[in-house]
Amino acid sequence: MSAKFDNIPTESDTVILFQVEGALDGYDLMYQKWAWCSYRAESFIFSAADISGLSDEEVETLSRTSPLVKSDSEVTITRKGSDFVFVNFNFEDSDDDEPWEDKRTDEERKIDREKTIRYIGQKNREEVARFKK
Repeated sequence: MSAKFDNIPTESDTVILFQVEGALDGYDLMYQKWAWCSYRAESFIFSAADISGLSDEEVETLSRTSPLVKSDSEVTITRKGSDFVFVNFNFEDSDDDEPWEDKRTDEERKIDREKTIRYIGQKNREEVARFKK
């Protein structure tokens, strides 16, 4: 992980299921899957300095260019202090009040992680190729 994303704040009752650095349209980001209470969701976390010239609407539009964001997903944007901008999406509620529990096997977690890394790696290669043109 680069130093840019060393100090991302996390709520004490939030479980980070997976995270990996990536880029979207030339902007560095940290992608996270997380769980909180009965919810699971995903986030793009940008350095506030990198996107300081973008409004919340522009940040949402940028984020929706990613195929990771489902077209019907609600998107929330939070600017945490002066360091990070959180774009949260793909919310799922377990429809009960029990805290979310990851019931995947170790092998399923490994497969999900590998798929996500491959996907983000491919998208990053496409971004690099696009900028080299």
